[in-house]
Amino acid sequence: MTTPPELTTAEADLLGYIRIHAELYERSAPGTAGWAYRSTYHLLLQHGRFFEPAALPIGIAPMTEKLCYGNASTTARRRPGLVYVEGFAAAGVGGDSVVPLAHAWCASTDGTVVDPTWKDGWGQTYFGVPVVDPDRWPDPAAGGSVLDSFDLLRTGLPSQAFGDIGRRSP
Repeated sequence: MTTPPELTTAEADLLGYIRIHAELYERSAPGTAGWAYRSTYHLLLQHGRFFEPAALPIGIAPMTEKLCYGNASTTARRRPGLVYVEGFAAAGVGGDSVVPLAHAWCASTDGTVVDPTWKDGWGQTYFGVPVVDPDRWPDPAAGGSVLDSFDLLRTGLPSQAFGDIGRRSP
C-alpha cells in the first residue's frame, strides 16, 4: 500500500476553502438536508480530485477570460482525449497568496490540466469533478456551471457521466 502524497500549501488552502463553505451550508441551508449533496461544495468533497497544473499545450489557443465553462467545453469537444472538468481552482496573486475561484478546465487522461482560459502559471492548483459525458458539458456558446444544477445536487451523480481522472484528496 502506498502513502498518498502530501498536499501542497495551495492544495491544502483550496481544500480548506471548500470545507469551510460546506460547513456554512450545513448551518444555513436547511432546505437541502434531504438532497444527495447539500451544495456543490459537498459534491466536490465527495467526488473531487486534484489536477496537475501545466502550460497550455502547443496547438491550443488561449480563449476569452471569464468564459471558462464555455471555453473548457469548446476545447474538450475539439480535442479528443480531453475531458471537461469543473470545480475550483486557486489563482496565484503573488507570493504565497492564492484566490479560490469557481472554474472549469480540461484534463488529459493522466490528470494534467489544459486550461484555455487562464494564462500559463496563473492556476496554482485545480480541484474538480471530471465530466466524461459530453452530453452533460455546457453549451459552448451559453456556458454555465454543470455542478450547480439543483437536479444534480438533489438526485446525485449518475456514475457513467463522471470519470476516474485526477488525484483523489488524502
